[in-house]
Amino acid sequence: MHVLARSSAALAAAAALVAASPAPAADAVRERAAPFTVSAYGTGAASAGWQTTEIGPKGGYVFDLAEDGRGGLIGVGARSRVDGPGQVPVVFAKGADGSWRQTPIDVPDNFAVFQAVTGTGSGRGLAVGRHVPELGGYLTGHGQGDGWRIGTVPMVPGATGGSLEDVDAAGAADAWAVGSSERPDPDGGFSYEPITAHWDGAAWRTVQLPPAESGVHWGLVSVDMVAADNVWAGGFNDGPHPLLAHYDGTSWRWVPLPSTGEKRSTLIGSVLARAADDVWALGWEYDPEAGESRPLAYHFDGRTWTAVPLPAGTRHLHHAVLTPGGFTAMVQYDSTEAVVRYDGGTWVTLPLPQTGASLARVTALGYADGTLSAAAIRIDDPERPFEPTTVEFSMRLVR
Repeated sequence: MHVLARSSAALAAAAALVAASPAPAADAVRERAAPFTVSAYGTGAASAGWQTTEIGPKGGYVFDLAEDGRGGLIGVGARSRVDGPGQVPVVFAKGADGSWRQTPIDVPDNFAVFQAVTGTGSGRGLAVGRHVPELGGYLTGHGQGDGWRIGTVPMVPGATGGSLEDVDAAGAADAWAVGSSERPDPDGGFSYEPITAHWDGAAWRTVQLPPAESGVHWGLVSVDMVAADNVWAGGFNDGPHPLLAHYDGTSWRWVPLPSTGEKRSTLIGSVLARAADDVWALGWEYDPEAGESRPLAYHFDGRTWTAVPLPAGTRHLHHAVLTPGGFTAMVQYDSTEAVVRYDGGTWVTLPLPQTGASLARVTALGYADGTLSAAAIRIDDPERPFEPTTVEFSMRLVR
């Protein structure tokens, strides 16, 4: 599913950026992404193709978006507190009529944050977030409108912190969340290890992962469900192997991906599963010798994972979401970051309009009922950078 460079310590350590997407409806016509071809980024619709909506009040950050099952979107994130320092978790809701509203969630912690959300049908959502010491676990929530209930995923034994970074559901009583736990090291530092947790409609339980060849800092940041017995998850690793896991309905296993074999930090930040034979894993690796990042893109055809090339100059892909014929993502190429759509073998940039004194920075992408939405923040007052204007750019997508 996906967010901006989320602010948990684990993602900061990995410089991770995440994205994800809701599963398609069971009765939808299966759409197979066209063969991935290498080409330059083309020029797409002009900025005028986007509709701009401000989402008040100021100070809100949308970290993730998901389809709500009724033609709208559910978003989660945080907002600056009005009664003192810190922030409060927020649920954002966009109705089918295009209107937005924010609902702050009362949590006994000044820095609690929802990181990700998935729709569970009929306007309801399931959200996950950071460790909240006062609650004794990783923050979760479920509900709709103003009726959200707070819960937790139990702490992993030996962990002192961490965060759940993504969640996806196959139904109201079947969802997976992934993240990383923070553990103290003997030298006074911290290390990170992956977490998976399952929701059965009533409670969360953590599920053990098998051992893996990894570095000191590793964790999961993206999950997508094809079905109850077909779940994919990707993450970060400061070892040489991209981190990808699969759940077959009984247990998790690690899935090898092509690797350079060199000591590099890697991230699979977006796993997008349209069907059992059409799954994407997108991210990047960091080359410390060159001092630069390089993109990673893999496609699964139901039997084999294949590394696929990207246009020259690409550095990262993040915030990816399934859209007709392929996917849309935030892409960093050369010194530019842009919304880019991959459709039918071509890449097309979708330039965002400048609607204020500063350029807006995209924090999440979502797709619902034929409309692509980019949630962004814009700093209108340089003296009040922690009170940005939250903006939605929306555009109808046509094949």
